[in-house]
Amino acid sequence: NIGGAELYLYRLSKKLIELGHSVYVVTTTSTKFRGIERPLLPRTETIDGIKILRAEAYFNGPGFVLASSITQVLLKVNDADIFNVHGLLSNISLEAVYKVKKALGGNAVLTVHDVTIANNLAMYIPLWQLYIHTLGRLLCENVDAIISQNPEDAIFLKEKLKIPHTKVHIIPNGVDTEFFDPRKVTEEEKRDFIKKMNLEGKKILVFVGRLEARKRIELL
Repeated sequence: NIGGAELYLYRLSKKLIELGHSVYVVTTTSTKFRGIERPLLPRTETIDGIKILRAEAYFNGPGFVLASSITQVLLKVNDADIFNVHGLLSNISLEAVYKVKKALGGNAVLTVHDVTIANNLAMYIPLWQLYIHTLGRLLCENVDAIISQNPEDAIFLKEKLKIPHTKVHIIPNGVDTEFFDPRKVTEEEKRDFIKKMNLEGKKILVFVGRLEARKRIELL
């Protein structure tokens, strides 16, 4: 029960390991919006070669996690060549970048997964507006480069937050061709699915995600 950012980071980490890099993921024990009980998450573990370090989270909210030991955990990987921070709407990202730049003198790259908020979180829009134009802008200003997965978010960063164009790079999400391989589905399985879902004679288009510009459904 995880989201797109977690899958993105997992697959990115696995690919970097395949290329011979050592990867550490520094995160927290926060699982409030993931349907997982916090005690199930250990402070350290290795998953498919990815070394994971977690700071204890004491308070959880949309985009806000209180984890006072996050800077101490970062010190355990203080010799990293690149620190890739994930998530614009997160105080943890801001704390991490401050530690990386001010204390460790490292190179920080921000991958934004969440420039805007989902419609079902509309009640938080006033807080989002306050954050994005203050701490959000501060976060963007203090990293060395920013990765956006779509043009819409890149335009927002450049035009609304006045981030220099040279700092923002668009790298669209890729497709896991090993997992999404139509050759692994037999014709019999296709026929059974169509019959089960009563889709005979119909054109089938599947999109899993919110219907908004930044999801780029037009590419389908």
